[in-house]
Amino acid sequence: MDELLGRLPRLNPAIAVPATLEGIARYHALGVRTIYEGHVMDAASIGLFQGLRQSDPLRMRVLTSLEAENYSMPWQKPLTDERFVANLELAHDTTSMHDDLLRHNGVTLSRGGPFNPGFIRMNTPYISPHGELTRGREFVPQDRECIALDYRAAHGVRLNFIGAGHADHDEFLADAKALAARVPIRDRQWVLQHNYLCTADHARR
Repeated sequence: MDELLGRLPRLNPAIAVPATLEGIARYHALGVRTIYEGHVMDAASIGLFQGLRQSDPLRMRVLTSLEAENYSMPWQKPLTDERFVANLELAHDTTSMHDDLLRHNGVTLSRGGPFNPGFIRMNTPYISPHGELTRGREFVPQDRECIALDYRAAHGVRLNFIGAGHADHDEFLADAKALAARVPIRDRQWVLQHNYLCTADHARR
């Protein structure tokens, strides 16, 4: 899969801008007027929407959230500890909730991935697309989840948590419980995205 993704072109504004405008027009034809770009969004991707807003062709209400870690493309390398914290600070410093069309709020934490490539993090093995047993793939270690939770609670940054499999939920809920014992987080309006699989206990908690 990495080999295939590695052949994809990097973000090129000459292609990305007209493609984005075409996509917006197609959404309009379906009656969609608002989108949430809350996953795999780096500064350049968010900057594309900012450029469209500044030059005035943006005709869609857009809310963005910065990805905490780089891992979506094979050419991306994990951030250093310092750069990871700097990304959290960037999400905080660029928060903007006043524009009618383009807003930025929060940072996204995704530690695993989807089903189809065998990335979803589960506690028991399952058969991957390659016919091998797997428990999924971890892209962001748990200690960084704790760093991100602490920063968001201390600085009021909204969390967009992508919890796909049981292991994601187990570890996040344990970390969030430990944090909640020190800092009130119940009313923070954090977001759960891509909740593929969860148990009744996960939902209750």
